[in-house]
Amino acid sequence: MPVRGWLARLSLRARLSASLAALTLCALGGALLIAVDNTREAVRAELDSSAGLALALIDDWSAQALSAPLNHIERLRALGRHRHLHIELADGPPAAPATLRPATVPAWFAHAVAAETPHFERTLQQAGGPPLTLRIYADPADELAEAWNDFHALLLLLGGFALLVNLAAWWLAGTILAPVGRLTARLDALAGGDYGAATPASGLPEFDRIGRHIDALAARLAASRADNRRLAAHALQAREEERRALAAEMHDELGQSLTAIRADAALIRRVASAPAVLDSAEAISVNAGAIQDGVRQLIRRLHPVMLDALGLRAALEQMCADWRARLPQLDLQLHWDAQLPQHPGADIHVYRIVQEGLTNIARHAAAQHACVRLHARGAQLELSIEDDGCGFELQPCSAGFGLLGLRERIESLGGELCIDTAPGAGTRLRARLPLAG
Repeated sequence: MPVRGWLARLSLRARLSASLAALTLCALGGALLIAVDNTREAVRAELDSSAGLALALIDDWSAQALSAPLNHIERLRALGRHRHLHIELADGPPAAPATLRPATVPAWFAHAVAAETPHFERTLQQAGGPPLTLRIYADPADELAEAWNDFHALLLLLGGFALLVNLAAWWLAGTILAPVGRLTARLDALAGGDYGAATPASGLPEFDRIGRHIDALAARLAASRADNRRLAAHALQAREEERRALAAEMHDELGQSLTAIRADAALIRRVASAPAVLDSAEAISVNAGAIQDGVRQLIRRLHPVMLDALGLRAALEQMCADWRARLPQLDLQLHWDAQLPQHPGADIHVYRIVQEGLTNIARHAAAQHACVRLHARGAQLELSIEDDGCGFELQPCSAGFGLLGLRERIESLGGELCIDTAPGAGTRLRARLPLAG
């Protein structure tokens, strides 16, 4: 499990490189094992050949009695120095011991390569004297040094080749997988709502095909989003028209009826003399007046009549005045850019945005100061609503229906909404709406 977890954290490039490195090491290890085995056989064959030549000479001399055997032995020793042999007399002083491993040869290599050192004994007959016994040892030192030189060169060659292969594979994997980063960036931009940018070409057909599919998906999402915005804008407009019509209907029908009821109650008070009748007429008049006040407030919430009569600024000033009357502890300010152009199509939406923002402040913020600002920024209307209240933790799933409705309204108009808040740090709503279109 730990190894699997470690592999899961590696990138695809690192996995490919690690896999190739493991395969290369396995291949390199196999090649070195074969080279060691071949070297061992070559050393054994060379030592056997040298020993065989010496034994053939000794066997030839053994067939005759030698008058000067020591001279023959010295000649044999001279030959042994060239043929990797060590020769000594069994009953004579021991010669210098053979060097089984040169200092330049690592012990592990000598242990892996050196075969069992062959040794032999042969007897020479000498004229007029006792026979001489020779001991012949194969000395692998020179062969080991020569084999190590060859093996060392092969090791460096294979190691360098393996390193170059892995470096080339790392570079090639990075080059091939580089478009993945661009595709990921394109998908991130797509997730952020950027549907217009095209995926850059990678030069690789497979990744370019994926890029084209992403661009096609972006185009479909852009078209779908535009359709949704148009539908949302149409729904908002239809809703505002229905609210306007309902407000007008309530004003014309219900308002007139309540006015008539109050007029009838006033007439009854003038002509009646019975105290009970007068009290009932007074109660009818008072209740009708209360209902009429409630209807006026409801009509104002359904559609601000002042917005049509006097414009957005007057309607917002009246809204702020109403909130100051309801919340005397709140210092509410309205700042209006004198250069702000007229845009009647957006007035009702700006009004609703401010209305929702101030409602949220009254319900949740517990603020002492709040400010509404409207000014033009290029081709956009920038509206901000700030307070010094308690703020809240802004999370994708924490927005209530009020904020969701604000965002939908603003985005349906082609604008954007930014919310800056934190617990204890107040809240700032910033909306940008296009002034044209």
